[in-house]
Amino acid sequence: MRKFVLLGILLPSFLCQILYSQPARTLADALALTLLHNPELNSFSYDMRASEAKILQGSFLPNPTVDVETENINAPIFMQTTFLLSQLIELGGKRKARLQFAKTERDRVALDYEVRKRQLYVNTTLLFIEVLVNQQKTIFLEENLKILQGFSSIVDNRVKAGKASIIEESNFTVLLTTAIIDLKNAKNELKNARNRLSAQWNETKNDEYGVVGNLEWIPKVIPLEEMGTLIQKHPQIVRSQYEDSLRTARVAVERSKAYPDLNLIGGPRYLEEAHKWVWVVGVSVPLPINDRNQGRIWESYENLEKLEKERELIWTVLLTELNNSYSTLQTVFSELNLLKNVVLPAAQRAYDFSYKGYELARYNYLELLETERSYRTSKIRYLQALGEYHKALAQLEGLTGSQAIINIQCD
Repeated sequence: MRKFVLLGILLPSFLCQILYSQPARTLADALALTLLHNPELNSFSYDMRASEAKILQGSFLPNPTVDVETENINAPIFMQTTFLLSQLIELGGKRKARLQFAKTERDRVALDYEVRKRQLYVNTTLLFIEVLVNQQKTIFLEENLKILQGFSSIVDNRVKAGKASIIEESNFTVLLTTAIIDLKNAKNELKNARNRLSAQWNETKNDEYGVVGNLEWIPKVIPLEEMGTLIQKHPQIVRSQYEDSLRTARVAVERSKAYPDLNLIGGPRYLEEAHKWVWVVGVSVPLPINDRNQGRIWESYENLEKLEKERELIWTVLLTELNNSYSTLQTVFSELNLLKNVVLPAAQRAYDFSYKGYELARYNYLELLETERSYRTSKIRYLQALGEYHKALAQLEGLTGSQAIINIQCD
């Protein structure tokens, strides 16, 4: 799977170092840390070694058996002792079927790793975008709070000059306090988002780092029809093909058990009465009259037939996720255009004019309050929409494995 790429940067590296005690992390850093230290991914190495051990175990032939029998112990003259060596001979291709099943199971474990790795890449990217959005939201709210704090002196002067009432001063105090609360909540959301992200690489508490990326970058995407064809290479689809081979191998294993095994027996026998050794040979074969492994064979066939329905379900789930992500992308793209080109510029102008106008006594406090709330809401919604857009892009890449779309770095 190709790595995700989010082009550009949002903050220069020196600012990253100033804002955070640790170096700002890129998405490439987050993905690399996840690949190296994620406990679930690391556990797959044990699964792979366990599957290799199954292949080794399946290659062994049955052990021979040594028996010693003594008869007529209370009659020394007629006592005889027999040493028997028996060897089970597997028939019906049991060993070959067992080895094939173990090897196919090993291949499926490798594909399980690829499936989980791609999903973890997507999850890490989504968490990274969440941190980035919350980080920008916090920066915006900090800047907005500084503006309000700087503007408090203007309100005080107007009240002292009799140009504004005490009610306006109280309302402004409420506005300023609300901005402080919003900032604290945003910082807590950012802290939790960082913890969720760092948990991907097995750090249960790490919220003192920054991330860098360009949320403003809006790339083009390939048509939906082309994305649909790329799903054929999704690890879950490829895994289902190996699952077919695995269940076919299971059928072969169960069918081989229907053939009885041959047990060869042979060894010397000492006859006490004759004081001589004689040879004893024998053959043991179970008679497959009742149990011919019919139930297990039937079960393996049913599981093989069931795979077709499971594959249909995989296709349905993947295509549904693809259509939903693509639809979200298109919808949010239209929203971003309106927010960026219409809503935000208008809200910004009204925001700037209201502050200047209030300072010059041209606008009343209610107009100031409304424009501030409108601008703040529009800006936060814009950041959220950017996050939704890039999350949809990450989901599309996880589904199609197409060209990487997100790369976040500090230069």
